[in-house]
Amino acid sequence: MKNIWLVIGAGGSFFVAVLHVFVIIKGAEAYRYFGAGEEFARASDAGLLFPAIATSVIVLIFTVLGVYALSGAGVVRALPFFRAVILFTGIVYTLRGLALVVELSAALNLFAWRDGIRAQDPYFSLVSLCLGLIHLWGWRMLRS
Repeated sequence: MKNIWLVIGAGGSFFVAVLHVFVIIKGAEAYRYFGAGEEFARASDAGLLFPAIATSVIVLIFTVLGVYALSGAGVVRALPFFRAVILFTGIVYTLRGLALVVELSAALNLFAWRDGIRAQDPYFSLVSLCLGLIHLWGWRMLRS
């Protein structure tokens, strides 16, 4: 039986990869919206290749992570170290998602961290947290 959690996790990683392709195509406006930084946005506006190359590497990484999740799910053949890669993926997504705590506390003015928190940041963190937990649950199912 296929590990549905890892299939869902793979879909999430592929979605994130496609989202980064959209950022490359859309350019500076998308780099700003998704928080890549003003330097990336300006470089994209100036027609420099660095933002597109760096973002393409990110697309490749998320695509590979998706393929590894499919490997763990039994959809594609077993790849080397797939259990370790899935665990690592789950941990990284979860750690990124834990930024939600800081962002929500800033939004509620619990601390003086309001600067630099954009309205969309908690949503990005929530998606990361969910993907991390999905990967970790899928990894746990591999062990049972």
